[in-house]
Amino acid sequence: MPDPIEARLHDPQPRQRQAAAIEAGRSRAGHLLPMLEQLARCDDAQLVRREAASAIGRLARTHPQALGLLVELSQHRDPGVVIQAARGLVAAARSDEQRAIVEPMLDDLAQHANEVVRDFVETERARFEHSHTRPRRGGVSPRG
Repeated sequence: MPDPIEARLHDPQPRQRQAAAIEAGRSRAGHLLPMLEQLARCDDAQLVRREAASAIGRLARTHPQALGLLVELSQHRDPGVVIQAARGLVAAARSDEQRAIVEPMLDDLAQHANEVVRDFVETERARFEHSHTRPRRGGVSPRG
């Protein structure tokens, strides 16, 4: 039986593809990553591209291969896709190795040509740095 989310990702109506991308991200359906990648890169509808990138970001928390897709999408021509990729990178970077990948990407994106992307990345970078600060001895965080 065909996957109902996958079928809706092919729907001719952009709102249906957008809704299916949201469902795909929430369902943790890693088998849909290639289709979501295609939508994020090439869909005609901006709302579909952005939601597909967001879904990849949600999937990256449980499917590490999605991290590489987010790195690639952070260079997309659509600033909305770039923002969703940055958000996903921050959320998915859990290990030291992943953080080592994400930190330079955020540095690069902080110099993005689009002001909205730059502002967003600065906010996300502050959250990223705050959430990944190691506690001092005695278990007291340096921020409070």
